[in-house]
Amino acid sequence: MKTFIKYLMVIIITIIVTFLSSKSCERRKINELQNNINVLTDSITITKNKYKDIEYQNKILITDKNNLKKLNNNLYNELIREVKKIDYITKINASLNAKIDSIKNNYFGNIVVSIDTLLNKETITFIYDTIFSPGNEKHMIGNVIISYDKLNFIEYYTINGVDTIITKIPVINKDDVVVTIPKDSIVLSLVTGIKENKKDNSFEIFVRSNYPGFTVSKLDGAIIDIEKSDVLKKYIKPKKWGVGLQLGTGAIISYPSGIGNYGVYFGIGISYNFIRF
Repeated sequence: MKTFIKYLMVIIITIIVTFLSSKSCERRKINELQNNINVLTDSITITKNKYKDIEYQNKILITDKNNLKKLNNNLYNELIREVKKIDYITKINASLNAKIDSIKNNYFGNIVVSIDTLLNKETITFIYDTIFSPGNEKHMIGNVIISYDKLNFIEYYTINGVDTIITKIPVINKDDVVVTIPKDSIVLSLVTGIKENKKDNSFEIFVRSNYPGFTVSKLDGAIIDIEKSDVLKKYIKPKKWGVGLQLGTGAIISYPSGIGNYGVYFGIGISYNFIRF
């Protein structure tokens, strides 16, 4: 009878542990589902950090590769382009709306005018080099080539006492005005990262830049199969102690006789893990 009760207790405890384990897995799935619902119904928010920098942020999907295609097809299409395993992916749609008010000539010769009398052409070259802030720059070179009509002139008469001075100014050929931009480059400093939101146990991606006119219209991110990352596991300290179902071999003490023996056992217990797999 005592033996029966002993085995019955082991079975009951095993069922309880299995139930709690399944509940834990189910709870994780519910949290993941709720998070992804919040992501799909959320939109970009604009905030400021403690240094008053403007930041754009949005919540992040937590999913696997197969479900990502259903949740965000754009991110999935970017994911499948990669060869190696991806743990995290983000896609940012941004625009730069900085304007150039004017370009004035200075000692560095920002505006150069050259005239070709043989071809009746005038070339105006302008250079724009500006550093807005560390890591944010704009560099541009442009040419405006103007052609003059050789046959048509505009005559201006100036009467100075007795003499009449005739000034002939060539007419610009409007059909032969060419603008070229041989150089147009932008140096952009972009900061992005992941924040923890403890209010709803979610992750948020943020992005910011001090480039003038920087705005973000779309911001998507996803954490992919994070628990399956072999690389991340090497940098996360594993828990050595645990409680759960056990299968092993070793010294066995019979209850209630207290007689020791050696054999294979299965049951519930507290363990210290030397190797995890």
